[in-house]
Amino acid sequence: MSASLLAPSSSAIAAAGDPQKFDVTLTGLVVEPDGKSLPVGEEREVKEHDVIAQGKLSWFATAKLEAPATVHAVDTDFPVAKETTLRLAASATGGDLATLGRGAITYCDELRTDRLKALGQLATLGLSALGSRLAKEMQVCLVDGDANGDFEKGFIVGTKKAPDRHMVDVTPVKYTVTRFDPVAGDSYLQVRFYDGGVLSGPSLGLVLRINGGNVGFAALHMFELNRFGLAGRMRVLPYQGFKEKKLPQLLGFGPTRIRVLAFDKARKVGTVKLERDWTRSGFVIQYPPQVVYIYY
Repeated sequence: MSASLLAPSSSAIAAAGDPQKFDVTLTGLVVEPDGKSLPVGEEREVKEHDVIAQGKLSWFATAKLEAPATVHAVDTDFPVAKETTLRLAASATGGDLATLGRGAITYCDELRTDRLKALGQLATLGLSALGSRLAKEMQVCLVDGDANGDFEKGFIVGTKKAPDRHMVDVTPVKYTVTRFDPVAGDSYLQVRFYDGGVLSGPSLGLVLRINGGNVGFAALHMFELNRFGLAGRMRVLPYQGFKEKKLPQLLGFGPTRIRVLAFDKARKVGTVKLERDWTRSGFVIQYPPQVVYIYY
């Protein structure tokens, strides 16, 4: 991640030839301390699944429409309901976005990964030809070209053909922005202790829960937020193991710092000291690769 993850920007499209595909990078989740971590600086014994550090989750920036909007693109109406939560695009490129000023702001809905499901109602209307013009993954985006608080343009991420790679006018609709909007339901990011059982060694691991459901991930790309913007960036894996003979050992998960002091193999108990709790930090989820099995 770079500072552009929080500062909307657009890059130049190719000087000649077909316009590039639209591509957006949405700002991600933010974790903040919630007072449920172990006391900083105190040595504590922990056992299987004990929580060492826990933070609450919010979105970096979201927008809500004051009225429904419709993006007419690819010869189709793509409605955006008033209650839709739109997320700020940290970067937006492709199409004719480069014609906008530097202050342009883009917000998008969530990535729709099942085109057939997302367009199910449209397909029943005889619009199955959309399959040749839209990729499996698609998004609807709204653009405030002059940053005046109204969305007046829109575009679709996931178009396959050059003629569809352009912004379209929409009936101007006002929107309100919320920074650090709490994620609904039971949502948190934790660092837990695992004793390793009989198959693996002891470790510390991350547990990500969003709206009551655990989220599996390959890594988190984390960066601290402060008054200067971003402070570093690191790729954080779900688990970090340690070996008893190498203790004490300092482990980090983004901004958190946990010193593992000892591990009692017989009791399956670790001794840890939380040296630094969560700070306000943003992160983007790197999901595991999808595996498709073909039977024949």
